[in-house]
Amino acid sequence: MKIKFYPERCTGCKICEMACSIRNENVINPSKARLRIYREAMDKFIIKICDLCGECIKVCNPKAIYMENGVFKVDDKKCNMCLECLKACPQDAIFTHKDLRYPLFCIFCGACVANCPQKALELVR
Repeated sequence: MKIKFYPERCTGCKICEMACSIRNENVINPSKARLRIYREAMDKFIIKICDLCGECIKVCNPKAIYMENGVFKVDDKKCNMCLECLKACPQDAIFTHKDLRYPLFCIFCGACVANCPQKALELVR
């Protein structure tokens, strides 16, 4: 499973980030989203999102990150916020928030895809 990004369609509105934070953290707060959209040039955007490479699992010493139903999840009771997963991620797709005691990464729920008005995201199984 992955999220395909069509940069030529993206306007940088960040509705995807808002939809993600609502679905996963029950709050409209893009800084709590599990994906990030960044402006690379005046009219060009890039996405930072998990590609399921598994590097985070390899370095997670408390074994807080695990795979379930084809996606990575985190056991917040085991996570000690060492952030080795964040450092190991080649996609820079693991995020933190000061109010949360666990890392944030995409769980492929599809909220971003369903809410993107430009259809710049697609859930590929």
